Amino acid sequence: MKEKTFLLCLIPIIILICGSAVAMGIAYLDYEYNLNTNNKVTHKYDIYEINISSRCIVNNSVGNDWSEEYYLNGERIGTHKEITIPIHTKPIMQLQAVFTENDKYSDISARDTQIILFGDSSHKFYISVAENNGHFKGNIAEFEIIVHIKNTGQF
Repeated sequence: MKEKTFLLCLIPIIILICGSAVAMGIAYLDYEYNLNTNNKVTHKYDIYEINISSRCIVNNSVGNDWSEEYYLNGERIGTHKEITIPIHTKPIMQLQAVFTENDKYSDISARDTQIILFGDSSHKFYISVAENNGHFKGNIAEFEIIVHIKNTGQF
């Protein structure tokens, strides 16, 4: 009889503890996720990783000391950026590349392109910079820019 009494006393405690954990878990799920009409958990956000690389494909005596800057929707970013966006949207992002040849008379060029964050993809575009002074005025340097987009998860 001692064992049954012990178990009967222990069951409400377990239910109380588990009930609190379940209630906390449901509150957490409601915050992080949506329940669809079939009561299945659906995610609210996608996480994307954006990696940008560039290479000079033509340089006709324009210079060798270059800097590059990237802006995503006006925000300066490096060559790597992680973005969290609401799920079920296909946002079009504005990406701007600015290349500068660093010398006494710097040559600067900027190029805008649009990228769509959806799944895994790559986007390639080009930017040309013209020498604006000196003996090689008018010569062109051209860069290939590759943007890799990877969906790294959901929450």
